[in-house]
Amino acid sequence: MVTPVLVVLSRKHTERLFIAELLGESQAQEVVNNYFSSIDNANLVRGKYINLGDYYGFHRIKAKEQIERLESQYKTYSKYRLSELIDKKDQKLQINSVPQGGQFQECDNAIYIPTIGNSSIVYKLADAKLKHQNYLQVVLGDLALNEYVAAFFNSTLGKLVIESLTSGSYIRHLTKTNIEQALVALPSLNEQQRIVQTHHKLNDLKVAIDKFDTEIAINPTSSNVILQQLDMMLEAIGSLTDADKVRSIVREGETKYIEFKETLSLDVKKQTKEKYIEEEALKTVVAFLNTDGGRLLLGVSDNRIILGLNAEVDKFHKNFDKFLLHWKNLVKKSIGEEFYPFIESKLIKVDDKYVLLVECEPSPNPCYLDAKDFYVRTTPATDRLEGPKLVEYVRNHFK
Repeated sequence: MVTPVLVVLSRKHTERLFIAELLGESQAQEVVNNYFSSIDNANLVRGKYINLGDYYGFHRIKAKEQIERLESQYKTYSKYRLSELIDKKDQKLQINSVPQGGQFQECDNAIYIPTIGNSSIVYKLADAKLKHQNYLQVVLGDLALNEYVAAFFNSTLGKLVIESLTSGSYIRHLTKTNIEQALVALPSLNEQQRIVQTHHKLNDLKVAIDKFDTEIAINPTSSNVILQQLDMMLEAIGSLTDADKVRSIVREGETKYIEFKETLSLDVKKQTKEKYIEEEALKTVVAFLNTDGGRLLLGVSDNRIILGLNAEVDKFHKNFDKFLLHWKNLVKKSIGEEFYPFIESKLIKVDDKYVLLVECEPSPNPCYLDAKDFYVRTTPATDRLEGPKLVEYVRNHFK
């Protein structure tokens, strides 16, 4: 995919660039207004300023932003270029390639990055799916463990980093120069080791479960013994996975499919319960249902800080069960029970803070807030449609 670039030329000399990701008509208008008003929102959705010499590709800036958010979420992480992690103990080239038909020699603390296609980055030659000539061998120094770095590049964020190195190219091809610029989010060596050990344990668990699964039908006694333990494991893993999902959504930031609200009802300045704040959350849900689905996070500020709903719940609801009942009643009254199958709401604990994640699937039928107002999702905005625009949208969207 080739990324279109919109360039604005100015007669004035400037030391800064204004950059933004154009996602739709209304959002583009906001970006233009921010540009002419010299407003810096410090994000790509509404526009941000960067130093002239810091522009090195739009996708790479998006990856850099997410890594910086990861650093703020986990204080032990630091940002490195891959060139800073390469072993420099001797003069030998530490990003290596082999000629056509050649073979690498296994090397300690190395990763193997495919230069073509979308194969995974590996740390063992035995796991390489391509011919060796289609990999670059990167020998790492003392700061990084090869298993961790491979796992990072195979994560969602790591894949974005690799994609950013070849953005604008019709056919992906990585070079040594590209690879040296790849960003890596790196925790301490002890934390890397724990992450690697967790990967090993998970792989061992997968193998054990696969083996047990093939014999379960003829071992009912073993099945009964392990059932309760499996429930406990699933609950523990699910809890951790949900918290990481929230952090990942927050790192991505608001988009057409993601919206943050700091509270459900609480006016932070006045410390009062306000109906109009509740309506904003409900409008977003209706818009997701009427468009392509999406996720609403309650308890997260616009600038991606996980504040939690704890204070609001203590002030107005006393406990989280009553808070969830209040949210369910709002959905029932203003959206309708017939849309329950397309809405899933879940309280998730992130560290010591609770947020509400509302995941919406696109509805097959039009949804109206309070049976009268129709909303759609454009970019990180919710728009109300009426008149001919509403009729046309319903006719085209709901076949």
